[in-house]
Amino acid sequence: MTELRRQVRETRAKDTFPGWMNMDRLIQQTDLFLLPSTDEPFGYVLAEMMDAGTAVISSPTSGADYMLDGGSIAPVIPLNDIQKWKTTILELADNPSAHQALRERCYNRIRQAQFSKAQFAQQLNSLITDTLR
Repeated sequence: MTELRRQVRETRAKDTFPGWMNMDRLIQQTDLFLLPSTDEPFGYVLAEMMDAGTAVISSPTSGADYMLDGGSIAPVIPLNDIQKWKTTILELADNPSAHQALRERCYNRIRQAQFSKAQFAQQLNSLITDTLR
């Protein structure tokens, strides 16, 4: 993350690293959401961004890898591959149609049945029931 911040400063890109903030405010201000994380079991923030129609890129944590279907929905980039992060971000910035296609894939993916509230409740109920047995 330090290296990525340094490169953003050097290129004078209009990017921020806000840390924790209100999701509604974050969603309104975000065209491309990056989740360079070492541990995201599911990644609710990723789901919220996708649900709002925001394009996402993530490191390959278990949750992101599942939600982004191993990179077929949106880029899943190793955390330490700074050059790949940079290249991917710049390619999307230079190609509005690719950026829009990524937004649409993200938006459509999170609306699939496996990510519904009903499915989540069913899986949680099964987990609790199995644990109590």
